[in-house]
Amino acid sequence: MPVLFYFISLAVLFILFYYLDKIFKFTANVEDARFTQLDGLRAFLALSVVYHHSIIAYSYFITGEWVSPQNDFYAILGPISVTMFFMITGFLFGFKLFKDEFNIKYFIGSRLRRIVPLYLFSVFLLVFIVFYINDFILKEDLLSLTENILRWASFKFAHFVPINQDPRVFEIQSVYWTLKWEWKFYIALPFLFLLRKKFFQDKNILFISVLLVIFFFYKYIFVFLFLLGVLASVLYIEKVYINKIILNTLGIISIILIFSFYNTVYLKIPSILTAIFFYSIVLSNNFGYILNRKIFRYFGTISYSIYLLHNMVVFIVFYLINIYYKSITNINIIEYEIIVFIIVVMTSIISMFTYKFIEHKFYKRG
Repeated sequence: MPVLFYFISLAVLFILFYYLDKIFKFTANVEDARFTQLDGLRAFLALSVVYHHSIIAYSYFITGEWVSPQNDFYAILGPISVTMFFMITGFLFGFKLFKDEFNIKYFIGSRLRRIVPLYLFSVFLLVFIVFYINDFILKEDLLSLTENILRWASFKFAHFVPINQDPRVFEIQSVYWTLKWEWKFYIALPFLFLLRKKFFQDKNILFISVLLVIFFFYKYIFVFLFLLGVLASVLYIEKVYINKIILNTLGIISIILIFSFYNTVYLKIPSILTAIFFYSIVLSNNFGYILNRKIFRYFGTISYSIYLLHNMVVFIVFYLINIYYKSITNINIIEYEIIVFIIVVMTSIISMFTYKFIEHKFYKRG
């Protein structure tokens, strides 16, 4: 799929919803935030993951293999979005590390209300899709089925296995693994807070520098990504002066280098380059003129729904086309681009409703 399609279709999507908003006023309740540009950034990150998985799913229905796109641009589009999602989490919740108090009960409660309701709904939807593509035929005993579903409801803390003996469940929903790392970060925060209070009082930069050095050599890159986000919060808190023009220039150069020379960012060097680009956004505010647009911020508001539900939309659309329209192998490039745009629109509309009736309703109770 041509790279130009990504930018053109995103522009058409935002223009479409911009004019729909004039009728339905769905952005009216978009709330101001301390870092409004991050909401706009989330919009592009979540939608980029949709494009990434749309290409993977297209290849999957032809080859039967769920592999990264051959096109380097689309191959890195998903990982770099996940990487910056982790950094956003590290940045926003990093502020809690450097306060005088940490209310663990409130923090965990707010995270449960924010994440769990939609997650459980997505698991229910996942089970429904699995049974739909199996003609609602039960292929395992109820006890095993219940256990397997509960595994999928565990944020991947329990090992995932096929549901109803259908291994396609892993392709229907492929993003849950990131939530496990989010929860690990949340659980670690109170302990990191106590560590800082006891040994690094008023030495915030030293504290995060020590952690970064330690986890630079850690087996899993994801901890390092969260900490790179926390570093941004420390730089913000300490008011470390960085020339904005130089920072923005380095950010643009970094993103060009990533897309030019890498097909993943789950390595140390490209993750650091991604962090530089991320810092150029959160520490300079020079991208605010674009990212603070209300329509972008609205998509950022519903980005959790987009992220969590899109893969199921992608799979079921290709599945239905393959059965009722024509074989995916016979779809031409124009048809494919139309299908992907329909997937993006469908995911956006579904996410509008799940945000309003699930996410917002439960989180607002807190």
